[in-house]
Amino acid sequence: MSLRGRYVIDRVKRAVSSRLTLPCPPYENHEYWEGVYRNLGPSDVFEWGGVGFEQLDKHRYNATIHAHELIPHGYPHQHQQQEEGQAQKDTDKDWNETTFGEAIGVDPVQDGKRILLLGCGNSKLGEEMVQMGGWTGPIVQTDISARVISTMSERCHTADFSTDANTNNKDEDVWSFVQDDAAQLSAFEDASIHGCVDKGLVDALFCASHSVSDILESVHRVLVPGGIFCLFSFSRPEFLLPQILPAIDDDSSDSSKCQTMWNNIQIRQLDSILMYRYQKAHPAPPTPKPKQTTERSVLKLSNRKQKRSKIKPLSNRRQ
Repeated sequence: MSLRGRYVIDRVKRAVSSRLTLPCPPYENHEYWEGVYRNLGPSDVFEWGGVGFEQLDKHRYNATIHAHELIPHGYPHQHQQQEEGQAQKDTDKDWNETTFGEAIGVDPVQDGKRILLLGCGNSKLGEEMVQMGGWTGPIVQTDISARVISTMSERCHTADFSTDANTNNKDEDVWSFVQDDAAQLSAFEDASIHGCVDKGLVDALFCASHSVSDILESVHRVLVPGGIFCLFSFSRPEFLLPQILPAIDDDSSDSSKCQTMWNNIQIRQLDSILMYRYQKAHPAPPTPKPKQTTERSVLKLSNRKQKRSKIKPLSNRRQ
């Protein structure tokens, strides 16, 4: 898959959507994935789109190319100055060098911060984060397929991924594998994840024309305030944003709800894929309650005024 190839597919799908549905595997079906992984073992690896940790560890990105796409959704980029609907010209100065740690909001040196990998499949992303990136965990990998969770657990707990950073860590401190539905994440408590990564799940469901809004809501629930959700996709924002970010609409409760969920959203153009980067908003401070005037307080105030009125001025008392 490539950005150009997906662009052609998305355009065709939009053009014919009112008349027919393009053939696509039932990616939203749990049984489909169990069948996919039934004949695959711990040594089998598949990286969605051919994008692995090596391409993401140190990468460059441009956050201005697609910034205008966020304006109708109420999230203009902080460096975005062009008029609505006007694309940003791509220049060398708009490209930035960064790391995967910065992108997901959790650096390798930050011990104890939990990272969640959604729809992990049999990708080696989590393993390479430890082996090549120096993360010490905990890294939680989750998938709807019980079969792939079993094989992933076997692969990671039997292989030697010891590094200088995690030599003293036990396997359970670095890894955990959970069979769960990303649309619910029922195995996770609220505000228990510091950084969440999806590389393929939303992209696959979008290909199958399946709703992904529940995934955004469940990820938001489990993230700590200020936590980052990185969603990698080959679909351009003109096609994907209507599914993952409601447009501003005075009559829509979804749009106002979304504004309170995320306080910073970026669309980062990488060399071979797009990153949709969400930051969970901090809860708004409680509005102070106005002081209620009770009958007793009104009576006290009235008595004070009466007492003051009875006190004669000093000049009158001297006379």
